[in-house]
Amino acid sequence: MGSARFVLLVDDDREICEIITAVLALEGFAVKAASDVAQGLELADDDTALVLLDLRLPGLSPAEFVRRYRQCKGVAAAPIIAFSASSRIVEFATSIGADGILRKPFELQDLIDLVSRHLRPASRSDRRVLSYAP
Repeated sequence: MGSARFVLLVDDDREICEIITAVLALEGFAVKAASDVAQGLELADDDTALVLLDLRLPGLSPAEFVRRYRQCKGVAAAPIIAFSASSRIVEFATSIGADGILRKPFELQDLIDLVSRHLRPASRSDRRVLSYAP
């Protein structure tokens, strides 16, 4: 277990991951990014404060991520926010048990506000990207 709580970002779009990671790091939030569900499950730990989960991923489905993550973490599981450009995002997010949604495209301030509601910024010395795995 590490000392800093972080946002776990699971999205296979490298550009989106880089932008979200950079924006959140500038706001003082620590971020770990994964390019698929399996990697997201590996990175998730007790310091995960919030999960941002794309609903269109290769390999294991986002629903499988939610199931396995919550099975492993139980009541300690962080909230999961599903994000997608799909017109059916509400229906799909509800069906997998996500705690909220963020529609693509979204305003960066909306992302910052969403994350701010779930964890406060890390100290200035902690402003860094913890990892990005392509």
